[in-house]
Amino acid sequence: MAKQTAIIIVFWMVAGTVSGAPADSVDQPPDIPHDSTEVVDSLSRLDTLKVADSLGTADTLTEIQQQLLEFEERYRQFKKESQSKRKEQFSYFDTLTHYFLSPRLNQGELIDRSFFHDPGDYFKFNPGYFVLDHQVTPMRKTVQPFGLSGDRLNILLRDWSIHPFDHIPEPDGLIDLNDVPSALDHDVFVIPGALGRLFGGAQSVATLLTRPMRPDGY
Repeated sequence: MAKQTAIIIVFWMVAGTVSGAPADSVDQPPDIPHDSTEVVDSLSRLDTLKVADSLGTADTLTEIQQQLLEFEERYRQFKKESQSKRKEQFSYFDTLTHYFLSPRLNQGELIDRSFFHDPGDYFKFNPGYFVLDHQVTPMRKTVQPFGLSGDRLNILLRDWSIHPFDHIPEPDGLIDLNDVPSALDHDVFVIPGALGRLFGGAQSVATLLTRPMRPDGY
């Protein structure tokens, strides 16, 4: 009996060696692999994604750009205050324009339709004015009221009388209408006769009266 027991023990030891597992590993539970699908709680770890605070970064604007932003802000503030505080004021010039100038004399509608290229064109639809484009040096545009010689045309910018000359005056003494500013013209009145003297003109034959648009800060 003892001999049979010894043969069984030897056989059991040989069988364990061939299978590659130690003899004492038979009684141990098998090794369970780690679950790779385990979800890790993101709140328990330190967040490595940090969004840079735009207010905390250094200002990349130059000094000139910064001054421009400050100017725009002051301009918006000025417009807001001026709109709330602006009051209607009495204007002697506007009163005269309202009572003495007929709407039919106003060329403003034709300006909006781009019929004019320079102040000399304000007269081209009126047969009472002789408009001449000079094609010799100096190239200029002159207007002679009713064909009369000499400087007989008043040029009024609102209530200011102007006589512009960007070149040497010619012997005829006529004003070059190309020198008259017209970029801001809103209302343009071609006034015949002596009515222009009421607005400050020196001549009593004809008057060109322009009323520019008022700037925002006027």
